[in-house]
Amino acid sequence: MNSISPLNIEKINRIAIRMLGLATLYAAMDFSLLLALFYAGMASGIIVATFGIAASALLAGFYLLVKTGANRAFTDPGMAVSQIFAGAMMQIGFLMAAPDVGIIFLVNLFSTFMFGLAALNLRQFIQLWLIVAATIAAAFFFVGDRIGFPNSTGLSQALMCILFIFTLGQSVYLAGVISNFRLKLFRNNQALTVALKTVEEMATRDARRADRYPEPPRAAADSGNRTAVIQTHRSAFLHRRHRPGSFQADQ
Repeated sequence: MNSISPLNIEKINRIAIRMLGLATLYAAMDFSLLLALFYAGMASGIIVATFGIAASALLAGFYLLVKTGANRAFTDPGMAVSQIFAGAMMQIGFLMAAPDVGIIFLVNLFSTFMFGLAALNLRQFIQLWLIVAATIAAAFFFVGDRIGFPNSTGLSQALMCILFIFTLGQSVYLAGVISNFRLKLFRNNQALTVALKTVEEMATRDARRADRYPEPPRAAADSGNRTAVIQTHRSAFLHRRHRPGSFQADQ
């Protein structure tokens, strides 16, 4: 079990759910594109169906881990590295299974890695890049010259154009989302800095006031209060005893 506070876990879960929602939208776009290529006779129906099932199962699995709280036991509750690695391996797997439309899966690797900008540090990026690069090299060696760019007809050319437009839009949108995250973090840090500075100024002001007007010890203060009360009652008694008619009233 990690030591992240429940409040931070909830924040991480919200971000993870949002990223999974975006990944689901992008997977639906890829599925629609593959479906269009199938109707154009340029993609296998089995590949299209398998892609839809694999993408749905992968996304549903990560979603269930978040909703059931199982991700709390992980070192990285947001599962950013795991999601990017799994997504990249799925794309490379379909590149090897359907090289005739392999350009789609290669392009998807860029948007897959874009998700890491919100959570990964440089070391994690380099490690993932090295692993995925080695896997891509093996896939290229296996596939050889069979990687296709389906643009032999007007429909396929339009679909390839849509592919690149979608990918560019995904990258721009993700960059905007990540930029907003960082801007919010920057503003929160600024607010925290101002609050800490205010607390320091208040503490310094209180310390100076205490040095200028030191408080007497509590015992001495209590003793002084008792003496003042006694003197007040004594003065009142003497005043009452010496005023005209006081003797008769006492009698």
